[in-house]
Amino acid sequence: MHLRLISYNIRKAKGGWRHRTSSREIGEALMSRSPDIVLCQEVFHSYGPGGVNQSAEISERLGIPAAYGANAVYSKGHHGNATLTRFDILASRNFDLSTNPIERRGVLWGLIDVEGQPLHVFNTHLGLNRRQRRRQVARIADAIEALAVKDQPLILGGDFNDWTGRLDAFVRERCGVESSRERLTAVAHASYPNLRPLLSLDRLYWRGLELESLQVLQGEPWIRISDHLPLEATFRLRSP
Repeated sequence: MHLRLISYNIRKAKGGWRHRTSSREIGEALMSRSPDIVLCQEVFHSYGPGGVNQSAEISERLGIPAAYGANAVYSKGHHGNATLTRFDILASRNFDLSTNPIERRGVLWGLIDVEGQPLHVFNTHLGLNRRQRRRQVARIADAIEALAVKDQPLILGGDFNDWTGRLDAFVRERCGVESSRERLTAVAHASYPNLRPLLSLDRLYWRGLELESLQVLQGEPWIRISDHLPLEATFRLRSP
């Protein structure tokens, strides 16, 4: 079974360089890649009638269901992570990773039925402080241990805000996973900023799957619709 997955920080649909985007445009861009699973970060929902619901709008455009976990809540609405997939989402839960009351972070877990095989998907956006990120990874590892049976496959992805790359080895060791950062050069893996990517902030980690392809999606339309570029991977799910 082959799976195409995209991880993308959509910046609340604020757009990239000198361009204001929309959930519809983001959905159309993602649809052009025919993904099986999409992990979005910085997804915005507003309050009130006629409000914005970006996870629902992208879900509608892709024609696949979404699970959403709110992390930062404020007067106009909230934002968090959304996982969209063409497969059945059997269960989902949002875990609070916040280490202080100001910067709210989380990881969204989803249990997905991939043609009879369970796949655990963890979608996250980590903090800006190095020590904060290590504490958050430790909490993710605890969630993995609690939810994902050791012989079951899993994918952990999102915006790790790891500017130096020093977090990568800790994630691999603590969570027992392989890393996208080991499979591409630093230049090829760079996904931020969009026009001149220098940093590999966006990552994928996995176990129980075989990586077949991995790339950062460059150029149009991606440079217009976020300050990040999406990370796309194709996996083969091993037979049980």
